[in-house]
Amino acid sequence: MKNKQIRIHPNEKPVELYRWILKKFGKPGFKILDTHGGSLSLGLACLDLDFELDIYENDKYYFDLGVFRLKKHYKKKKLKLFNTSKYYEALKAFA
Repeated sequence: MKNKQIRIHPNEKPVELYRWILKKFGKPGFKILDTHGGSLSLGLACLDLDFELDIYENDKYYFDLGVFRLKKHYKKKKLKLFNTSKYYEALKAFA
């Protein structure tokens, strides 16, 4: 991680790492599923490289920070973002 980059998640990976992985192993048309979104670093890499992506993050705090990060980085790009916090609240009732 670059020193100037602010970390928003304790297990945050560098966006550049995800870009490298996607360039090496991804193919056009791949849809990426990130079941542990965290700081949404993979989301940034996917948007940079035009991969379709579904992200899930159980912790609303980190999800909100990650969404802010995506919106800040992609001010001009149209993003489809869905808030599923009600879904997670319903799941917690069964835990």
